[in-house]
Amino acid sequence: MGVLHFKKEEIILEKEKADNGVTFFNKSVLGPEQDCPMSVGISEYFADINYPEFSHDEYGDFCYIIVGEMDFESSDGDKIHATQGDIVWLPLKKGLKMKIYTIKYGKILWCAYPALD
Repeated sequence: MGVLHFKKEEIILEKEKADNGVTFFNKSVLGPEQDCPMSVGISEYFADINYPEFSHDEYGDFCYIIVGEMDFESSDGDKIHATQGDIVWLPLKKGLKMKIYTIKYGKILWCAYPALD
């Protein structure tokens, strides 16, 4: 893999439907297609939406809060409130589930390791 550059005009968030039927906006930018050992993307979160839990059985990731405020709750009972500029680490751990939501609006840059299929 050589040096890659993704211009903001090329990063258009796409509507996706979660297993629980919730529509959200996400864009994976970097991953196995570019022979990269991690996946990188951007997601948007809106208030009053029941986003699905994410399992961390097979990957860990960090989230950088680009805009807004985000809340993270783990099945282990950890609760984190993060604001613009904060970084949150979500570990790879068997049985760990994470719930991410916002009371207003939030946009995050996420990086998952190892790369998501």
